[in-house]
Amino acid sequence: MYYISFEAPYNEGMSEMLNELQAAVLLLAQLQLKISKIGNYVENMSETAEELIAEKKLNKYMPVIQTYT
Repeated sequence: MYYISFEAPYNEGMSEMLNELQAAVLLLAQLQLKISKIGNYVENMSETAEELIAEKKLNKYMPVIQTYT
């Protein structure tokens, strides 16, 4: 009889712990996805900034070229 009364709380505790672990794993997966999306966004912003800088440099010298042609 003592064995049966010990088994139920143990099983309940293990079940609760496994549920919490599963919830933590799901939250970590969501966090990983968000970090990945932010990384892609930053990379795209960096590329856009580089393109704008290159365009400004080109436009800076363009009037000089047009004046002499």
